Amino acid sequence: MLKLKEVGQCFYPNTIEEAAKLLKESGEDTRIVGGGLHLTAFPNPAIKTLIFLNNLKLNYIKEIDGKISIGATTTISELANSAEMNGYLKGNVKKLLQSIASELLRNQITMGGSVAQREPYSDIVTMLLT
Repeated sequence: MLKLKEVGQCFYPNTIEEAAKLLKESGEDTRIVGGGLHLTAFPNPAIKTLIFLNNLKLNYIKEIDGKISIGATTTISELANSAEMNGYLKGNVKKLLQSIASELLRNQITMGGSVAQREPYSDIVTMLLT
């Protein structure tokens, strides 16, 4: 089980470049944290360093030229409740997002984490490919 008192360092970079540098300089005992769900669901006592993405302004949903751009720290709930999702693919994406997990988990699951974890059963990855 991952216990916060066993984590030696926590970083809160302010730029993507700073986050990339920290990650490059870190060892295999480092994890990137967006929503943090994977850390709590699958704790790993070997993790000693955490790099939090909170300060990187990666929480956004933008429609640009008819395409939707989604930031890595945007949660499933934020995306499901966004105006941009209302008519996208006839509202089917919004319905899918609202059916994933419980509301409590949708508030924590991030789009970036859903993609990065590469879970074969992820509805999020399938949705993004459509």
